[in-house]
Amino acid sequence: MRSSLAPLLVPLLLVSRGGCLTPGSYLGESELSRLRSTFSSALSEPASVDLAGLHGAARGIKLLGEAAKGDKACKVLQEALREGAPLRDIFLASEAAGALGCKLKPSAQVTQVKTLPLRCLS
Repeated sequence: MRSSLAPLLVPLLLVSRGGCLTPGSYLGESELSRLRSTFSSALSEPASVDLAGLHGAARGIKLLGEAAKGDKACKVLQEALREGAPLRDIFLASEAAGALGCKLKPSAQVTQVKTLPLRCLS
């Protein structure tokens, strides 16, 4: 069975590798402009996207080397650090805030979660 799959596997890997965007792939100015626009619109209207989308937009705009203007987004991220926030929201909000340069004030409960040893979180 192994020998019968080998002739199919190698061409399949070559074709799939060539069709994917990779970090080293070329993006033209139109693609970069479209990405900038998508990320910027999510940051300027943060109520229209969920927290994961806001995180992706903040990280994406930073990876493109753009200066992010996220005053509205920072307010939404601050609200995500409310009492009883799930760990996922704490992570997404803090990562997005770091990418945008937001100064967040976490609640007392969030501060306790941040200082727990990793073995307590598993």
